[in-house]
Amino acid sequence: KQLVSGSDDQTLKLWNVNTADPPRTLRRYDSATTAVAFNADGKRIAVGTDDGELELCDSKSGQVLLKLTGHEDSITTVLFDPTGQYIASGSADDTLVVWDADDGEELLRMEQGNEYDVTTAAFSPDGKRIVTGDGENELKIWDTDTGEELETLVGHAATVTSAAFSPNGRQIVSASWDRTLRIWDAATGKQL
Repeated sequence: KQLVSGSDDQTLKLWNVNTADPPRTLRRYDSATTAVAFNADGKRIAVGTDDGELELCDSKSGQVLLKLTGHEDSITTVLFDPTGQYIASGSADDTLVVWDADDGEELLRMEQGNEYDVTTAAFSPDGKRIVTGDGENELKIWDTDTGEELETLVGHAATVTSAAFSPNGRQIVSASWDRTLRIWDAATGKQL
């Protein structure tokens, strides 16, 4: 029933998708809001900004519940795991960080291993893996318990813009500026 949006206008807005009412501005920031995500019950919103701020906000009041500090550049993607216990954030600083959604503690830091932004990320349905995409045209699958890189998926010819696990967790779909959509076996990394 609600949609949250971030914008270059430095706002976080909440929309009611069932009415034609204008959106409500929840918060204003000092830079563009570059990544937003609701948790599963819709009560909290993770917000990342162009200047590297990452916050967890109440979805009704906009009040900041947690400030998550650790990125050194723009936040490019933010998401909750399926349980809502963890937040993952990707950044132009070449890292993906997994945080405890209750206290903001940094639990894992995964480095993409190149000079490019983490452009996208997605948890597997069971929350045990996470896939990231980057500006070096690669996807990487990570173990969320250890932070270990499990596979590197190579095949795109330009920046990976989006990735998602299938509902059963067996495949990964990715999109790229190379104008292709690719499907991968999530266990082997083989392009299907």
